[in-house]
Amino acid sequence: MQSALLILLLCAATDLIACGLLLIVVWVEHRRVRKEAAIVGESVPSAAGQFGCLIAFGLISLVVIYGAVWLLLR
Repeated sequence: MQSALLILLLCAATDLIACGLLLIVVWVEHRRVRKEAAIVGESVPSAAGQFGCLIAFGLISLVVIYGAVWLLLR
């Protein structure tokens, strides 16, 4: 039972890493769009608040995953 839970937690950590990589790709693309809009003279609102919220939720998720692993391996 413990090994199945550990595998599940490893899958959750892998999923979280994949979501982080996706966030990085979206952030880079958003910066590119903002630069292109600045060249043309258009205005694109900043997404710093949304990215900050996503990063905070990601960090909270990491803490929860590591806490669950720590409790299972005790």
